Amino acid sequence: MRREWLGFALVVVSALSFGSTPSIARLALEAGANAETVALVRCGTAAVFSLALLAATTLRLPRLTAGDAAVYLAVAACLATQSFAYPASVLRIPVSTAVVIFFLFPAVVGVVGWLVLHERLTGVRAGGLALGFAGVALTVGAAPQALDPVGVALALTAAVTTGLAIVYGAKLRRRSGILDFTVLTQAAACGFVLVGLTGLGEVRLPAGTVGWTALALSGGLFTIGMFAFFGALSLMAAVRAATVANLEPLWAIFVAMMLFGEAFAGLQWLGAALVIGAVLIGPLFDRSRG
Repeated sequence: MRREWLGFALVVVSALSFGSTPSIARLALEAGANAETVALVRCGTAAVFSLALLAATTLRLPRLTAGDAAVYLAVAACLATQSFAYPASVLRIPVSTAVVIFFLFPAVVGVVGWLVLHERLTGVRAGGLALGFAGVALTVGAAPQALDPVGVALALTAAVTTGLAIVYGAKLRRRSGILDFTVLTQAAACGFVLVGLTGLGEVRLPAGTVGWTALALSGGLFTIGMFAFFGALSLMAAVRAATVANLEPLWAIFVAMMLFGEAFAGLQWLGAALVIGAVLIGPLFDRSRG
């Protein structure tokens, strides 16, 4: 029972950490940082912390086959893209709207699993997909003012790349372990971001105490959220952990409302509810039925 409660606490910590990052990233961006810098800090912090943990243990990085190395690089590229696209979206559209669009990623996992990996598309999963897509369409379409299409596209890009990373990273995590997987993917993602900065962008640092604090927190909270969730998976069933983790979008919307005074229009609340409902359907119904 104590293990279960500790696992529950870690999932809550993870959800609160991840849910805070979009708004925290926006504070850093408004203070002068750019999305490339936020992405570099997020990936870099996670990679450094992972390497420190690895050095403190007896674990050693596994030898990779050419096939596994290719998958690792593909997953890292997806994570690097998500680390850029999600923060970049919140400067163009409200944070709460970006959060709802981003949480389409479970639907992406379902679609990719069905089309590419030939996983069974149950009625529950199909219903969840339909709810998710309908919710995003309603949230975007019912906005009181026209939304920046680039911001919407960036949030969708973050959702798609997150879904792809989850699908293709699942087998690697089971074979190599959580710590090895995190070290390799985050280090490679950091490399991709650096290449992108060299060729396409520049490092722009924030100004002022708020900006620097927000930039540091964007990396720290991301890393805390990731390791807290992975730690919880060793203490409680994945289905229950995933269900509790659905606190994240609710908290993310709440933080955006508190920090930036954002508010949904009436039908947008319905859209957000549909997306969160779609996220809940899988853990509550589909997996529990085997």
